[in-house]
Amino acid sequence: MVVDAKAYGFQEDASDAIRYLSAHLDSLRDGRSMPPKSKLFPEELPPSLLPGLFVVQVLGDEGPGSTGPWELRYRLMGTHIVDASGVDWTGHELGPALLETRWHNYREAYEAPLRTRQPTCQRHDFHNFAQGRSYPSRRYLFPLGDDQDRITLLVGFFVIESGIWRFG
Repeated sequence: MVVDAKAYGFQEDASDAIRYLSAHLDSLRDGRSMPPKSKLFPEELPPSLLPGLFVVQVLGDEGPGSTGPWELRYRLMGTHIVDASGVDWTGHELGPALLETRWHNYREAYEAPLRTRQPTCQRHDFHNFAQGRSYPSRRYLFPLGDDQDRITLLVGFFVIESGIWRFG
């Protein structure tokens, strides 16, 4: 397996949280293209990161070159994400039933790291469903794999850039 020697993630990001998360995940790679899921322990992360963190389970990845279909399910939602959005999607499958008309945009964003097998960052209008307001944000997704180089998790983090829910 050929591994790109560049650092994993966003080591030069403006956000301290993203730089720390990128460096931590990079340290778990051990020569692999992505960190293995088996080495990620949330308790090893600073408590200040956990409120903005989310974890998505990935089913259906067949390794490099996989084109899906993938099944995606939220497994963990940080408290700040739940408070800022007004909903807790933990345990819910990402799909049309959950996201309705927004599913097309979400699918593109969540499938990008599955296709490229690299961390991604996308601009995002973080929506508070209780208040009906949106806030500019950046959504970071970091793929984690298994021993067969299949992606089994996406670790995500939201940096909400302005408004009352500013975070990250």
